[in-house]
This record gives sequence, C-alpha cells and structure tokens, in this order.
Amino acid sequence: MPYIQKFKKDILSRKIKNLMKDHMDTPGEITFVIYKIILEYSKKTPCYSTYAICEGILDCTKLEFYRKVIAPYENKKIKENGDVK
Repeated sequence: MPYIQKFKKDILSRKIKNLMKDHMDTPGEITFVIYKIILEYSKKTPCYSTYAICEGILDCTKLEFYRKVIAPYENKKIKENGDVK
C-alpha cells in the first residue's frame, strides 16, 4: 500500500471520520462510498488500463486490511485459544 504524505493523510482521515460519524451505518453504505470513489476515479480516463488499475486498488486495499487488521487479530486469538492444529 502506498503511504501518502502526512498532511494529505490528515485531511482525508478527518473527512472520512466525519463521513463515518454522520452517514455510514451499514456495510451497504460503506460499499456504496467505496464504489463511488472508484467510479469517479475511473471516469478521469475511461479505458481498460484505468479499470485494471481500479481493480488493483480494490485488491491492494483488501490485502492491506487483512495485513494490518485481520492478521493481528487472528494472531491474538491463536495466542488466546491455541492454533487449529
């Protein structure tokens, strides 16, 4: 995952927190917002390579969420409850 400049991260993080606080109550709403962001990005240059980039963005986002959130959670649970072996 590319790490963006701190000032941009701060601005975007504030906007996302406000959006989540005020308007995002369901997984469907979160999916809608992610879809709309990707859709707007893809409209800049609508072509196969842009669409492929959008797929890559979504894949990398999923992988980063797994790496940063899910894997540490799973490791914690393994320590608490033992491995599945």
